[in-house]
Amino acid sequence: MQTIIIVEDQPDIANNIKRKLDKYHVYIFNTIKSYEHKHADLYIVDIMLEKKSFSLIKQIRGRTSSPIVILTWYDDEKTIKKIEESWWDIHFDKLVNPNILIHRLEGILRICNRCKND
Repeated sequence: MQTIIIVEDQPDIANNIKRKLDKYHVYIFNTIKSYEHKHADLYIVDIMLEKKSFSLIKQIRGRTSSPIVILTWYDDEKTIKKIEESWWDIHFDKLVNPNILIHRLEGILRICNRCKND
């Protein structure tokens, strides 16, 4: 079974994602400090959780090639530029329809699973 780690400070968002991805092992951390350095098949990180979000992304990328999905409310040019420079794989606005987000996350996991099996 594939594993997903969510680092998100808004429980309603994190729990909604976890509920909809109930066929996977999903771990939620509400702060960067509480994040345990576990391996996952997919990481979902709220970049504005704390100022250290970008360093967390770089730290994860330094340990694994698993996809990193960034969630954010921000859409200003400066933040988007910083996202683009931070070794992320996919960026979603938190305003995205939750069902579309889940379908896209499951698609990412299917691709990862195929790559492992090749």
